[in-house]
Amino acid sequence: MANYIPVSAAAADGTDFTLAANAATTLSLSAASALVPGCGALIQIKSAGGSYQTIGRLDRDYPVRVLQATGTFRVSKGSNPDLPFGVERD
Repeated sequence: MANYIPVSAAAADGTDFTLAANAATTLSLSAASALVPGCGALIQIKSAGGSYQTIGRLDRDYPVRVLQATGTFRVSKGSNPDLPFGVERD
């Protein structure tokens, strides 16, 4: 897994990435310590008009997701002063 959003307490959006037909990528939360409730990141798809719509979430209960869909995506994480965390992508 590669560092997609670096571990920090600040809010951040990952760069857009595109998946072609039949392609997949794995997304996972990363943190220096155990994930706390409320720690999470949104998986978003980019519309033809350039806006983002949330299609999934990474959180303490589901820290790993496999995304297999055609489109342009990003991950967006909120700030969490109690636990710096980031997102990794293969």
